[in-house]
Amino acid sequence: MYGNIQKNIANILSISRIFLSFMLLFFAINSIEFIIIYIIACLTDIFDGFLARTLNSVTSFGSKIDSLADFIFVVVILYMILPLIKFNMFYILLIILIAFTRFLSMGVCYIKYKELVIGLHTYFNKLTGFVLSLVPILFSWINLDTLIIIVCIIALLSAIEELLINIKSKTLNRDIKSILE
Repeated sequence: MYGNIQKNIANILSISRIFLSFMLLFFAINSIEFIIIYIIACLTDIFDGFLARTLNSVTSFGSKIDSLADFIFVVVILYMILPLIKFNMFYILLIILIAFTRFLSMGVCYIKYKELVIGLHTYFNKLTGFVLSLVPILFSWINLDTLIIIVCIIALLSAIEELLINIKSKTLNRDIKSILE
């Protein structure tokens, strides 16, 4: 029993992040409940991959569920933050460019590998997630426009890196760390 839990702890954390992400929808973004659930969800993102590697339980399923959990988490946070943003044309074009680059990368993967790939586990994608994870906590103290520009620039760079990785790679490696590998 213990060995089975230990073997699947990373997947359990990833799946819990999906549930925690949906729980966030029930609380105001500046409430203590939101912040607590949010921090716990962020911690699951930090520890799931670490534990999978440490316990030698990295699997294809785990990699896919982690990417799905990351995607759902980001969508929920964007859903909650977007109404707070006063959009201008620059933001809209930047977000469209990021989304286009991500979808193009997914298309390249589908054509090359016959598989839908939501994201790779690169350092740049991790940095994007980390910086994005700070927004709900910092937006009360730092100008939201500044936070948005920082997140969008990092997200665009990570999307471009991922696209380039997918174009140049001969085989799919979800756990590639950088284009320099």
